[in-house]
Amino acid sequence: MTERPDDEATPQDTDSDWKAVEASGAGPHPPLPRRVVYGGLGLLALLIIGAVIAGIGLGGGFSGPTPQPSVSPTPQLTMEPPVQLGNYVRGELKKAEDGRLTRADYTDGTASIVLLMHWPQDDVSTFMTDAGFVSTSAPVATVGPSMTTSPEPVTTLCGTSTDFSAQETLGCGGIVKNTGLMVVALSSQDEEEIRGLLGDFEQAVAG
Repeated sequence: MTERPDDEATPQDTDSDWKAVEASGAGPHPPLPRRVVYGGLGLLALLIIGAVIAGIGLGGGFSGPTPQPSVSPTPQLTMEPPVQLGNYVRGELKKAEDGRLTRADYTDGTASIVLLMHWPQDDVSTFMTDAGFVSTSAPVATVGPSMTTSPEPVTTLCGTSTDFSAQETLGCGGIVKNTGLMVVALSSQDEEEIRGLLGDFEQAVAG
């Protein structure tokens, strides 16, 4: 039986591209397997394409710039009527879902009134007509409640309507900061009292 030295091996060619390494270690490195090379390039390409798509998407390149939502205008006055107006205490309160119309019922224990607010309005005659009131007198300019911020007077107009009862109902209205305000008499109050209540109402919501 022939013994084979432990430190002597039969040379075998495992890869024709392999070359002997010089003693100094400066010889060429063995090439990477093809699956590693092409797999790495494919992964790099996917990362680059993904980054480009993400960049275009963030920049709005596919769908165009996203329109910014416009800011909806809002009333300058508070659309919340006061809890008390002179001797009148607020009862039922109704508001439209869009916040542009408010109605509040008031009573002093004996007499009753209704307060109406509607936005936007810019003409008192149109406001009163749309509310179903027919003018009984010419518009009257009075000092508005916002005298401290604007010296312009408030134009007040009074009229009658049959919308609230079978008989004629008195109502006075005005425009303050593009909001229509109206006081409607439900207990036969005279025009002077309703005008005074309208002034108190204007002061309460504009103060």
